[in-house]
Amino acid sequence: MKTLYFDELPRDIEALKDQNVDGIGIAGSMVYLADVFKALVRYSSYDCIALPARSRTPGDIRDNPVFHRYQGRISFLAEHELSTLRNADQLVIASGGPDLMGLHRKRCLIGRPHTPLTGIIHSINFTSQYFPAMLGFFFSPLSPFDALICSSSAGLAAIEKFKAVMRERFAGAGLMPYEPRWQTPLIPLGVDTDTFSITADVGELRQELAAEGKSVLLYFGRFSAASKADLFPLLIALSAVIKRHSDSVLILAGDDTQYRIAPDLQAFAADLGCQEHVRVLPNPTTARKHQLYAMADVFVSLADSLQETFGLTLVEAMAAGLPVVASDWDGYRDLVCHGETGFLVPTYMPDYPVAFDRVRGSGATNIPDLLASSTIVDLAAVEAHLDELLANDGLRKRLGAAARKRAQLYFDWRRIIARYEELWDSLIEQAAECPAPTGSLGLDIGQWGFREIFGHYGTTFVTPDARLRVTGLGRSPDAVGSLMRKVAMPESWFLPARSVEILTLVNASPDMSVFEVLTRATGQGHDYTQTLGIVCRLAKYGLVSVAAAQRLEQEAQPDGGTGTFTSAGMQR
Repeated sequence: MKTLYFDELPRDIEALKDQNVDGIGIAGSMVYLADVFKALVRYSSYDCIALPARSRTPGDIRDNPVFHRYQGRISFLAEHELSTLRNADQLVIASGGPDLMGLHRKRCLIGRPHTPLTGIIHSINFTSQYFPAMLGFFFSPLSPFDALICSSSAGLAAIEKFKAVMRERFAGAGLMPYEPRWQTPLIPLGVDTDTFSITADVGELRQELAAEGKSVLLYFGRFSAASKADLFPLLIALSAVIKRHSDSVLILAGDDTQYRIAPDLQAFAADLGCQEHVRVLPNPTTARKHQLYAMADVFVSLADSLQETFGLTLVEAMAAGLPVVASDWDGYRDLVCHGETGFLVPTYMPDYPVAFDRVRGSGATNIPDLLASSTIVDLAAVEAHLDELLANDGLRKRLGAAARKRAQLYFDWRRIIARYEELWDSLIEQAAECPAPTGSLGLDIGQWGFREIFGHYGTTFVTPDARLRVTGLGRSPDAVGSLMRKVAMPESWFLPARSVEILTLVNASPDMSVFEVLTRATGQGHDYTQTLGIVCRLAKYGLVSVAAAQRLEQEAQPDGGTGTFTSAGMQR
């Protein structure tokens, strides 16, 4: 059986925001996480997609219709149950984020060291966070068949520069050079292009927005002057464009839960004298988003922040058949073909001295981000391209059709899932050719044992030769029934049925040693670690007593006693 362990339980963030548009923030990485899971269950060839077993949260993906339609392919596993994946015919461990070290820990729990791991980058501008993360990437025992997927060529180049800086820093500190062995393939994010091809009835919306008979320019994305795309310069460009195209309106729509700048945008448009041509729509629903794409003529996004590694809304606009005017910035340049599907506008970063990096706290993004706040987008070029598209209906249609074709060809989820599977197949082949590990191939700084750090906290440890005896409380059906509900845990480690089974096993053979219980349970296919945990939890709740064999008679509790741990039954 082909099995994919997807180490995320995503929230259906768009559905969650629809329920509370002004209270729930949304970002492209959140949309991706939900959409990639839905695409995997719909389009991948994997027989089983296993997810972490976690409690439900608002917006849980299990409430999505796609989940119900394909739930036969989906299973849930707590961490202590991951070893059940060990015998899968084909196994890959994947994440919707970059935490390869966390995936490596899951691989260790499964006990299958030749299982490929894949994560993916999103915003990598928080360098004060990414440098420590890169240290983990460098030193963890990752393998040549593990991969950190990069969603854009600019993001890939940034990761390679991270590596180069790390090598330089190691050399400068006199440390032995270490070359990371994991791969960095380039695969973009995806969208469901069919969803954006639906022609929506937008007559009422045009009337509501007073946009009947007008050409519509659309920006869709987060509202932020410093961590997405500064919308104030776009308003400046519009104030010039409407002098030549007075039948045009600009719609600014998107999430405004963080900075709440919609009133500032309205006020600035009034200051520029173009308020009659501007519609500001904070926190629209998903349905409204699709209507806006359907009624727009041109999509415009002038990203200037380092956080914009890809640009999911550009692909959505392309899928809706819109020509795109975008800044020549980061991941955007992978999406828009200049002169074919839209236009890329030059950007200019300030050449700050080294002292600027110290002002930013070694790359920590401030609010506002000083770098984004002083990065320039060529407004003259924005005006020229908007003029050209507004004046030429044939050009708009030609570029829009090409944009949609490009979205279908390169960014549709069917294509992206196929590329993921090509990567996974290749990594599985490479893993099969790798020699068996002969020890740790890195520092493994993400792993430590509780004995190493906290073993001195308790008084003693339970020894394998300690003897077990069911107490009077443990022989009381009413008490057992009541306590089992408390003994149980939501993560399914302490299942009531397993706890009763162990309790019955101990009661059938008085004075059974811990070792004997564990041997019998594991002989029946039960996990050793989980069984030991259940034994100790039964003792914790007074259903079983534990004592050393030579002191059992002296320390046995009378019927009705709860039993205690004794130092003779433990070891340091």
